[in-house]
Amino acid sequence: MKPFKVLTFNILGNWDQREGALWHEREGAVARTISEADADLVGLQEAMFDQRSALDAGLPSLARIPLKEHARPIVPHTDDPLNTILYRPSRFDLESCGTFWLGLDPARPTLDWEAAFPRCATWARLVDRADGKPLLFVSTHFDHDSETARLKSAALILKFLTDARGGEPEATPVVIVGDFNADASLDVHRQLIDGPPPLLDAWEETNGGPSAPYADGTFHDFTGVALTAVGRIDWILFSAPLSPLATDVIASNDGKRYPSDHFPVLSRFVRR
Repeated sequence: MKPFKVLTFNILGNWDQREGALWHEREGAVARTISEADADLVGLQEAMFDQRSALDAGLPSLARIPLKEHARPIVPHTDDPLNTILYRPSRFDLESCGTFWLGLDPARPTLDWEAAFPRCATWARLVDRADGKPLLFVSTHFDHDSETARLKSAALILKFLTDARGGEPEATPVVIVGDFNADASLDVHRQLIDGPPPLLDAWEETNGGPSAPYADGTFHDFTGVALTAVGRIDWILFSAPLSPLATDVIASNDGKRYPSDHFPVLSRFVRR
């Protein structure tokens, strides 16, 4: 099967007013970074209404799954999903999609489990035009403040994956991407890897395991240097029969600024 590419990218919401972080200064760089990655599936985090609209115009070869739109939503008390999914229509057909919230009531945004902000997961069930087979793709963003919220969110996502794949003679492969706000050495990563369903980490599978380069971090706060105290918090996880061929951390910049405070991560997959 022809390989396909997956990108995860926390683009930083347009609420950040620091010098170098202003959206109107970064908009072109974010669109270029996504375009140059040439990904077929893109999971974005912190993508707000105005940012989604700008990227729709700047990335004509990609389609965005439909979300309930909110004009200029207010953060943190927001019901804007913030996570979104882009896909290449020439490679994938969209079958169904949705959003669920990471809390006691997945139907609405809440601040359960000592979370600092409402968090959610956005998903899409797609059909690969290369072989006619389905794939379940999820983009999410875990809470930065509460370890309890991160662990509970992981359990909720695993339940969703199990339920979404139930009753199929051959389980649909999944790819879950996002900013998990936890280093890959911590319990939330292990919880997702162990499943059920069991998942694998594309970076570890293609770069020599947990001690691979860039294990020191994917968050750099516009410095271009990974902050080791934060760690590798942006992951691409997947299930069989998908297999990653390569995974790279993208550190592109225009010589003056970086497109976001996170490095995006790009993986290339085949279906075995």
